[in-house]
Amino acid sequence: MSRHFLFSTLGAMARPVRIHIPDALYILQIRVRPDTDLFVSEEERGLFLASIGDATEAYGVTIFAYALLPNSALLFVRSGQLPLSSFIHRCQAGYFNRLKALNFRDLPKIRDRHRSILVQDGPLFADVLQRIHLAPVIGGHWSNESEARKIGEILKTRWTSLPIYSGQEEGPAWFNRREAVRRLAHLQPGRPDEAPFWYIMQGAKNVSKQPDVFDQVKAMSLLGSKDFIQEHYERARGRTGAHSPLPAKGNGVNRNEIRVRFNRLVRAVARSYEVPPDDLLRARARHPGRKILVELAMRHLIGNGGIRELGERLNISGSAMAHMRRQVRYKLRDDLEFAETLAGVEREFLKQKPASKRHH
Repeated sequence: MSRHFLFSTLGAMARPVRIHIPDALYILQIRVRPDTDLFVSEEERGLFLASIGDATEAYGVTIFAYALLPNSALLFVRSGQLPLSSFIHRCQAGYFNRLKALNFRDLPKIRDRHRSILVQDGPLFADVLQRIHLAPVIGGHWSNESEARKIGEILKTRWTSLPIYSGQEEGPAWFNRREAVRRLAHLQPGRPDEAPFWYIMQGAKNVSKQPDVFDQVKAMSLLGSKDFIQEHYERARGRTGAHSPLPAKGNGVNRNEIRVRFNRLVRAVARSYEVPPDDLLRARARHPGRKILVELAMRHLIGNGGIRELGERLNISGSAMAHMRRQVRYKLRDDLEFAETLAGVEREFLKQKPASKRHH
């Protein structure tokens, strides 16, 4: 299979399923149309890195590797709680705004949507990290090139994160070098800090001889192994049943108390809208009370980091819940009736006492 950076094989294959899972590994790619360039100078790449820094802080994304090529940007990341699509849009908007502010040139034309491919954690971490840094030279005609020439081409490519791993540059605050060192330290026990760079260079020596790990990642995203589907797809889609127990996380409350409080909140919302509680828990339900249920559960029941747990109870993904909360913010600003309903349900829920304490 042809090895080149723009994932040409996807043109003949279905798109990998795009789902958002908090705290999961992803390959992200921003591309531009063939008649334009994403970067034409080192200064523009610097503007893009500054935009990444702003977006990582806002969306809680961790960056492990990057490659900024003339017509694309490739990132290896761990997601936060909010959808990665919002993170990518923030990166693009920040970059374009910086270009406009400096009166650089006509803005690059982004090619359709970005690519977001889920990576199964484990050994693939090291292989994807290596592949990101080899991206500038993959696809080159190296059949007659010496090994020294190949390695030299990679080393002189400044606009990847390789200089951070080689020690030539200090990584920015938003870049995570420690994770790769931790995972690869066993390869260089005497000098663990050098292990990621050593591993990347080993890949450079064999770049034209080994299968492309991106092909493996794409295949797993499209088809999935049994463990991959079990760990990621079902969890992301919330396929656990409408009445499955809500895991006890957040606020230091035990599992039974979490379940009792959640059920009280469901009943409070159902009474406000005069509907059966099951109408709010049914998969794919579009009742406006679900937005209030999600918002108040995140405020008072589960707390930060509880998106996954709440999604399992409501049969929706974390990205759908994040979208709901954004809608709630807009409705609270523009819809007085909705705001009053939410405030009324919140007052009722907070003034209630747990059933176990009412008999004392």
